Amino acid sequence: MYNLYKPFDFLSKDECQEIINHGRTHEPHEAMIGKSPTSNTRQRKCKICWYDHNNKKYKEKILKVFNTFNKNVFLKDDLQITFYKPNDFYGWHFDTLRRKKKWWMFFSREIVRLLSITVELQPAPKAGLFLDARVYPDIPRNEDLSIKLKQGQAIVFPSKIIHMAQNKGDGERISLVAWGSEITKH
Repeated sequence: MYNLYKPFDFLSKDECQEIINHGRTHEPHEAMIGKSPTSNTRQRKCKICWYDHNNKKYKEKILKVFNTFNKNVFLKDDLQITFYKPNDFYGWHFDTLRRKKKWWMFFSREIVRLLSITVELQPAPKAGLFLDARVYPDIPRNEDLSIKLKQGQAIVFPSKIIHMAQNKGDGERISLVAWGSEITKH
């Protein structure tokens, strides 16, 4: 049904607008990397807000997609709405994140991000998501080598894959991002 690295229709225009409206009314703030603010950095410049964790509608839709790849995947983090104004970006990075939790006696569990999804809520000319075109040549791309996603389309890829986002155009790109995680025991 779904394939890694292959864009697919996911949300309607109305659903995209609902999420955008939520983002605009919840005061987006400067994005961070880890726990440190990154305004005025060389790695990331954009604004984000988190989609209401009480609203399960989109979390369930995304989890259904992730579960077609791995039944053990769950959504640990809230959904992130990202606003890329002209000249905003998030440089080459991985979405992998590991969180260790003490479980019982000498055993611990580790929560690891396995899958990432990007949903294009509002495309913009000369803006988008980039995966290495030499390694993934079959993904439909725009002239600037960004992945060709229309409004409401999504793409899933392993969180360990290096990727970036940038906006070199005049419009604003808005995306929804989520990560599927799994628990491992040690």
